[in-house]
Amino acid sequence: MNSHACPGGRYLSPSRNFLIFLVVLASLPFIGCAGTVPPVVDVFYPAAPDTARYQFLTRIETSADIEEQSWFNRMVVGESPDRRFGKPYGVTVVGSQVFVGDAQLKAVARIDFDSGELSAFSAAGAKKFQSVINVEHDEAGNIYVSDPIGGFIIVMTPDGELVRSYGDDMEISPTDVAVGPDILFVVDRNSKSVVMIDRESGESLGKVNASADSIGFVAPTNICIGPDGTLYVVDTVMCRILHFDGEGNFLNAFGQQGFYPGEFARPKGITVERDGRILVVDAAFENVQVLDSLGRVFTYIGGPGQKPGSMWLPAGIALGPSLIPYLERYSHNGADVSNVIVVASQFGPPRIDFYGRISNVQEFAQAYPPDKRRSERSTGTLPDGERPDDVTGANLDAAGEDEEPSPSPADTESAPR
Repeated sequence: MNSHACPGGRYLSPSRNFLIFLVVLASLPFIGCAGTVPPVVDVFYPAAPDTARYQFLTRIETSADIEEQSWFNRMVVGESPDRRFGKPYGVTVVGSQVFVGDAQLKAVARIDFDSGELSAFSAAGAKKFQSVINVEHDEAGNIYVSDPIGGFIIVMTPDGELVRSYGDDMEISPTDVAVGPDILFVVDRNSKSVVMIDRESGESLGKVNASADSIGFVAPTNICIGPDGTLYVVDTVMCRILHFDGEGNFLNAFGQQGFYPGEFARPKGITVERDGRILVVDAAFENVQVLDSLGRVFTYIGGPGQKPGSMWLPAGIALGPSLIPYLERYSHNGADVSNVIVVASQFGPPRIDFYGRISNVQEFAQAYPPDKRRSERSTGTLPDGERPDDVTGANLDAAGEDEEPSPSPADTESAPR
């Protein structure tokens, strides 16, 4: 067969090959990257005329929002289908990577800003996840996965290798975990308490003592350790935050059910910034309340709707200052970003939103009053009142080989609502 013959038998002359090369070369300036940047707009919190303290940066809904498919790959094999989240719940940040606990797909998704990839793990080594809610990390960068149906905390490397597990013989149903220097604090749905586990031996050290509080735990769901080593536990049913020292001794509590600032309707994820600001996700208000150490409202982030920066049934929250080099390009040109807040929304479509904390607040307020904060970037909004199709149940490729049908009602109950 002639060396210039195609598999189908057609003959391509050298001159025709050269012509095709010229056509492809000429078309390069018009071929864009498949990994497009999500539409963004300058959105600040609190809204004008109040002084801006946080800014919406960007969001990731599908693999196309971070991955780039080469023009050659698109021309030869066609456009790759976008991979989407199912029901993202917990979130944690390690370096350039964001790990997302997906309650519907029973997988841990990994967003890597350094490599520009979105992947997922349905197991750690040979230990398959039976359910996935919250995720956390330790000082070495290992990921702790809360599996309430499996009844254990699975520890894996950022590349999905199994490190160890906790709670296999404790009959617990963990919904969240906070990693202390020596102790794991595990929110247990079965006993409606916080169980303490020795990190080295894996043995139970008893439970956090909430009896000193007049109410105690009713339905704890989420937990975090602050920069001072103290422990914060969210009681979703009672709409309260309980505060403990690093050994599990009760300090104080704040919050109640209501519709005013400082009150909650369905609190979920919680984290604490370096200066003690407490950030609490409220799934019903669809925002993040920023509080001081006494539970008094400082400001808020997000809100309901479909405009940039809005949330739809948010759950998990994490801090990611290591993401600043990758995301500061989305900030307003006069705003200095000192931290990145990452929030997981479960619906509308499921997504991960990124917000920046403005460090030069007064300088920015003077240089860029509300009427000067406009940019030419796309607004990325839908017409008022329009809601996009709910695409929950989509599947990430790495979890695809073990794809399972939509969760049964029993499985759905594993995710705190």
